[in-house]
Amino acid sequence: MENTIYLNGYEFLFEREIMDFYNMKSYLTSYTSNIQLENLDRNDDNLEKDYEFFKLIEKDIEIITNGKKVNELEKISFDIFSILEIYLDKKSYFCKILNTDELKRKASMIQTFCMQQNQDNRYTKILQNIEKYKIVIQDEQLLFNSINDNKFIKCLFCSPYYRNFEFSIKEKGFYIVNFLEDVAIPVKLFEKIKENYVEIYGKIDTDRISNSYFKEKLSKFLKKEIKDYTFSYNLKIYYENKKIKNVYEKTILKMDNDLELTEKVEVKGKKKE
Repeated sequence: MENTIYLNGYEFLFEREIMDFYNMKSYLTSYTSNIQLENLDRNDDNLEKDYEFFKLIEKDIEIITNGKKVNELEKISFDIFSILEIYLDKKSYFCKILNTDELKRKASMIQTFCMQQNQDNRYTKILQNIEKYKIVIQDEQLLFNSINDNKFIKCLFCSPYYRNFEFSIKEKGFYIVNFLEDVAIPVKLFEKIKENYVEIYGKIDTDRISNSYFKEKLSKFLKKEIKDYTFSYNLKIYYENKKIKNVYEKTILKMDNDLELTEKVEVKGKKKE
C-alpha cells in the first residue's frame, strides 16, 4: 500500500495470562491470526488527508485456552467479522465500520445454519454468541466501542502514541479498559522517540485513581483482599521505510506477589507475497 504508513499484511498475537504463584497454577489464553489490509483509497495520493479507508481480512484464526485448541466449529461465529471495511479518522485515531449490512447478513446466515442443526447441543453456545454479536452490530455506539477496543485495531491504528491524549498541559495519558472488569485504569505516559522507533512507558496515574480505591477494586475483582500491587505498561512501535513494521504492547499487574495478570499484543509485518 503506497499511500499509507501500513503494510499489506500482519501476523497478530494476543495473549492473556493469569499466574497464580500461591497455588502454582497458570491460566493462558492465546489468539493468533493473519491480517490482510487493502487500501480502498488507491487513487488518492495525498498522504496529508485526515482519513483512510481499509478493507481488513482476517484469516487462520487459532485460539488456545490452557493448552486446548478451540475447534473449527466453535470458531464459526468469528466469520461474521472476518472482513471489515474500516474508516480511520486520522485526527482522532478512532475507527468506524462501514460494511454493517454485510455483518448483519453474515450473522443471520450463520444463525440460520446453526438453528437447522436440530438437537445438536454443540451449537447452543454459538447461537448465544451470535445473539450477542447481533445486538452489537445493530447498535451504532456499541459497534463503535467494539471496533475501537479490538486488540489489533487498537494496537496498529489507535495506539496511545497516535491518539495522543493529554491528562494535562504537560502530561500525556490514556485509560486502559477491559483489562480489569468495571475498572478504567488511568495511565500516565512517558515517550522515547527515535527515527525508526517509538517506545512508551506507562504507570498508573494516582492523581486520577487513588491507591486505596484501586486496591479496593482489585479486591472486589479477585474476591480477596489485595494489600499491594505493581503495574506497568509498555508499547513499542518499529518503522521500516516509513511504514509500521512491528508493534508490541504489554500490560502487567502484580498483586501481593501471589497473582500476576499479563496481556501481550504483537503485530508483526509480513513480507509482500
